[in-house]
Amino acid sequence: MSENLMNSANSQNDEIDIFELLGKIWKGKFSIAMITLAFFALGVLYTIIASPWYSAKARISVPYYKNISENKKELFANADMIINKIQSKYIDALKGQPKESAFVEKIAPAKISGTKNNLSDFFDIEVMGKSNDDAVALINQIVKEEQEIYKSNISLQESRIKNALYNADAKIKTLQNSLKNSEIQISHIQNMQLPKLENRIRQIEKIFIPNKDKEIANLQNIVLPNDKKAYDELINKVIPKLDAEIQSIEKELKNPNLNQNNAIVLKERLNDLRNRYMSATTTTKQKFEHDLHDSEFVKIPNLLKDKENLLVSQTDLQNQIQTKNDDIVKIQNSIDEKKDEISKLENQKEILKASLEKQNLSNVIIKDDIIITSKSPVKPKKLLIVAIATFLGGILGVFWVLLKSEIAARKNLKA
Repeated sequence: MSENLMNSANSQNDEIDIFELLGKIWKGKFSIAMITLAFFALGVLYTIIASPWYSAKARISVPYYKNISENKKELFANADMIINKIQSKYIDALKGQPKESAFVEKIAPAKISGTKNNLSDFFDIEVMGKSNDDAVALINQIVKEEQEIYKSNISLQESRIKNALYNADAKIKTLQNSLKNSEIQISHIQNMQLPKLENRIRQIEKIFIPNKDKEIANLQNIVLPNDKKAYDELINKVIPKLDAEIQSIEKELKNPNLNQNNAIVLKERLNDLRNRYMSATTTTKQKFEHDLHDSEFVKIPNLLKDKENLLVSQTDLQNQIQTKNDDIVKIQNSIDEKKDEISKLENQKEILKASLEKQNLSNVIIKDDIIITSKSPVKPKKLLIVAIATFLGGILGVFWVLLKSEIAARKNLKA
């Protein structure tokens, strides 16, 4: 029961203190208003005399080249490396120093849209300047400084690409000249060598072999049989007939009743027959034997051999034609391979040319050449400063009134 009474008394005292406090604040309302107004005025004055700062923002691409054949971006430096350099030079090194016409407010890796992940090939920079032009100029200055750092890398890559282009062109020209030579070679084979070989084969088939066949047939069917017939007639008729006539005349010359005139005629006749017999059994016979032997064992075998050689030559020519056709196929395959290689080199050239384009070989640049600037100053934030000053003024006014009231109450107690 006693505890409840004590709690009720303390609650009444607290209410009295709060009302007393509010009463003191109400009594000092003019002082609070004056102090608040003074701080409001100071806030407004600060926003008027404070230097305005404009903002410029840009997204900057790091230096890179694009390997088009692999569809891969190769970076000369990632965003973190460049950010650290700029952070060290333009933020860390200038801490505590008076702000110049422009300064780097913030630099950070660019974010992948819709995520918290960073891009390795872009970073965002924000610069404050006493004017938009000052802020933009500092961004451009930073970009140019970074471009100078990687200028040699870009030039070296350009040289490599141009050398590759030159080598590709040289290879293409060499292959094209080789193609022309190969095409000339095929044309020479088709228009010169093959027709000569084919014409030679036709001559062998249509002229040389038929002529040899005719000569062989003539010897076998006409000359040789005629010579044999004449030889047989010489051996079997002419020589026996001459021998018989010689014997008959010799017998008549032995007749004792033969008169002298007839004897002389018969002797002349006998001499003539003996000469003819001698010629028939020697010269004529030898000639027939030689002709028969020459026809049968020399001319005909030689003609058969010539014919065989012509057939061998014909086969050789046909093999040569086949070889030439095989050469044409090989040369044509080589031409096709060279054309394929030229096509690949042409594609490579297109890739190399594309690699030299701005979007595929780039130094440090401002993305899309866009720098976003503020239309009005972003610092000082006038409404916020005035609001904070007014709020502080109100707080200080209340504190001043309560302090003054407390001091007055203590003086009254002492008195």
